[in-house]
Amino acid sequence: LEMVVEVGQRVERGELLARLDEERLVLERTRTTAERAAAESTIAEERAAVDRQVSEIESLQTAAQLGASNARERRDAEMILAQAQSRLEKARLDLEVYDARLALLDRRLSDMRIVAPFAGVVTRKLTDLGEWIAEGDSVCEIVATDELEVVLNVPQGQMAALASRPLTGEGLVV
Repeated sequence: LEMVVEVGQRVERGELLARLDEERLVLERTRTTAERAAAESTIAEERAAVDRQVSEIESLQTAAQLGASNARERRDAEMILAQAQSRLEKARLDLEVYDARLALLDRRLSDMRIVAPFAGVVTRKLTDLGEWIAEGDSVCEIVATDELEVVLNVPQGQMAALASRPLTGEGLVV
């Protein structure tokens, strides 16, 4: 969608390099958010069903003490309660699934902004504006400039003069 850097440009760690099209992910996140809200409503509905069935069982216990209820009615009510509790647990698990999907979508949305993993200079663009790229593809090549390794060919006759001079800087090897 957008290629922010050019060849030769210096970038800092975390600086935006490219931005990918996130429209489909935004729509998917909106849909999943709505599904999560529906799951929350289902939890409230199932919780009410459990409460209603617990109340029904308590009423049947009272009626049984007075001889106005039979054991079959209570068994049926307890079975209905177990089913309601199972539906409530399923609704809670559905909510966890939607939370996990939203976390994944948030991660994927953040991945639509490709940033420099380290400071350096852009040496090559590997994609152009409007190109399709697959997951894991590179958009540009960056060469780190904070540490450089330099290899110099020195004539053997000059080694003694070079070795007698103090070398400054870290990591210099003769």
